[in-house]
Amino acid sequence: MIFLEPKRIYRSLTGEVADGDYRIPFGKANVVVEGTDVSLFAYGAMIPPTVEAAQALLSEGIS
Repeated sequence: MIFLEPKRIYRSLTGEVADGDYRIPFGKANVVVEGTDVSLFAYGAMIPPTVEAAQALLSEGIS
């Protein structure tokens, strides 16, 4: 597994943060796009570019 984190994306996304508990059970992921060929993992600000990468791969027939 390779982790890539460009510093320019930190704190570049802003938005409303709802009140409440943000705990996620350990070992439980939020699957954004399901596929069969590759697995992409992201957290925080890397989610939007990772979803874009998944869409680009899908256009080339890679799920």
